[in-house]
Amino acid sequence: MNPFLSGHARGYNMLSGDSLVFTGHSDRTGYQMVYIAYATFDNSSDSALVILRSAGCEAHYVVNQRQGGGMWIPLGRHYFEQTKEWTLTIKGEGLISADAVRVGGGLGLVERNGSISGMPAWAEGARYYLQADGFDYAEVVSLSDGKNDYTDDINGRGEWVNALLNKKNVPLDAALAFHTDAGITLTDTIVGTLALITTSKDKGVFPDGRSRAVSRQLAGSVEWTIANDIRTLWNPDWTLRGINDKNYSEARRPDVPTLLLELLSHQNPAEIEYALHPAFRRDVARSVYKGMLRFICGPDAPVTPLPPTHFGIKFHDDGVLLSWRAAVDPMEPTAVADSFLVYDGENLLCSVADTFAVVKQERDGLPHSYRIVAVGKGGRSFPTQALSACLWRRGKTALLVDGFDRLAPPSVVTSPFFAGVVNEHDAGAAWDGDIYSCGDQYDYDARNPWLDDDAPGCGASYTNREMVSNAGSHGPLPSAVAELLRQKNYSYVSQTKEAFDADTLDNSQYDLVRIALGRQKTTKYGKFGTRHSIYTPGFCRHVETFVAQGTQLIISGNYIGTDATATNSIRWCQRTLGFTPRTGHASYLCKPSVSDEWLQSNFLLRPDPSAVWHLQVDAIEPYGNNSQTIARYDDSVMSAVVKNGKIIVVGF
Repeated sequence: MNPFLSGHARGYNMLSGDSLVFTGHSDRTGYQMVYIAYATFDNSSDSALVILRSAGCEAHYVVNQRQGGGMWIPLGRHYFEQTKEWTLTIKGEGLISADAVRVGGGLGLVERNGSISGMPAWAEGARYYLQADGFDYAEVVSLSDGKNDYTDDINGRGEWVNALLNKKNVPLDAALAFHTDAGITLTDTIVGTLALITTSKDKGVFPDGRSRAVSRQLAGSVEWTIANDIRTLWNPDWTLRGINDKNYSEARRPDVPTLLLELLSHQNPAEIEYALHPAFRRDVARSVYKGMLRFICGPDAPVTPLPPTHFGIKFHDDGVLLSWRAAVDPMEPTAVADSFLVYDGENLLCSVADTFAVVKQERDGLPHSYRIVAVGKGGRSFPTQALSACLWRRGKTALLVDGFDRLAPPSVVTSPFFAGVVNEHDAGAAWDGDIYSCGDQYDYDARNPWLDDDAPGCGASYTNREMVSNAGSHGPLPSAVAELLRQKNYSYVSQTKEAFDADTLDNSQYDLVRIALGRQKTTKYGKFGTRHSIYTPGFCRHVETFVAQGTQLIISGNYIGTDATATNSIRWCQRTLGFTPRTGHASYLCKPSVSDEWLQSNFLLRPDPSAVWHLQVDAIEPYGNNSQTIARYDDSVMSAVVKNGKIIVVGF
């Protein structure tokens, strides 16, 4: 069944001022993908205006309806509030179609063996997704006429590219197939990156007359950019395996220059540690983008800037002062920002050339969530993490340090006899709720070979985490701690840990400083050092300032003790904060013996093991005559919270 051929789509000859409106109510709170569908006619409008309003925010898109008719067109992720109405309005002049709107990716719809999978549509094979997305059954979805789903899944990917180009009128410059099954060593050897192309099809000529050998230029541009970036940022010994010209379906079928990229081996423990590192994936994705950019636009094409750093908010007479720093990309001198966009939620407030902005904010007790985007000749950066601020007309003031910016893979062990991912030791830190595993590994014997899917050997895992996201840092929303401050009528501003650790600390006399470190701890970044340490010189110096001022200070972190590994860090914790580290993995249940009322009154959140895979917490103990334990973990009875005068330190 093709859903886009089962009904009818209408076109409307619209005048200025006309509009077509879809409305609905969200069944959940959070970010969801939004899609629209329309029909393409001979004289369709090339500039239909689409306006989405949800959760008090408004987003605008201009859609060329001469392209992409009869399929789902993604508009991106948008924030929705449960039970609240959203509207999508389409305006413009000329012939405009409005077929359907979809909120959320949906579940797979293709039935096999009498049932559907129950999985999200994006997690199913390409063959099933293409059928639900309205592509031709015989030419794209099932070249085997329903006889072999496996080969259909592989072959449909390349034919999908051709259908976009030739049937949907979508202009394409190149295509990329991304693979990570390059081989197995079960050692600390890097299999590395391989580029695959096919130049023999149709006598080596694309339909537009270009030689298929141009795919070699695409492959070389992408592969060498990846190698250069990884060797500079992560591992100087990263293996480059060259370019192979072979007859693979995904490289052969597309009618545009195509690269089948074997980035690394996800079966190899030495490389899965990189593959599961969110920062590595981000850097590699940027490398692929740069390689394709240079192939399409030339070697001098400017690169998109990196997100701004050191983002922080301070109180200001007219509201709040937002400040940040322009990020420096050591790999790309053209990735320079010449202006910055300031957002409150999804709403654009202003564009500035400086690295600060004064934003007028009413003293009405309503929270505002700010993000900054860098803009340069190469385009727009990703946004910074969200920071919030709330102002009341009177009352106490607080500084909230959102100190969890860590990105980390789960713990990986490589040896001749024991190899794999050990989440019990450290489940890592994802980027904004990532889904990176189907479950806990149970076969760690490196000598066990793969026999079949029922006996997969070393690396075999349970399915206890299929489609379960792992809460992480850098999310698009401010922390829940901010809401606790607002509920207690605190006027507060926020800072990232980068901003807090820097030398430009705001010396305002806050009534409360709340430092929420989450799962922050020192994390290895390949073979080029570590990041995300708690006890940096700037952190220690500024905490000492607040302690000397007699400011009420509440510091929480799952690794608040275990990250104090050096002798001087341990002594600093003892001398300044009045606690000494005891042990990590202090509780399996992660249940401190305190009431919800006590937690909320101290702007703390109860540990939630369901949100974080293998959640770890620390045991910390009092140090000095003025310190005392005020809470313990239920199961281990280890000390969880230490109070030292106006300082509270929390091990979760």
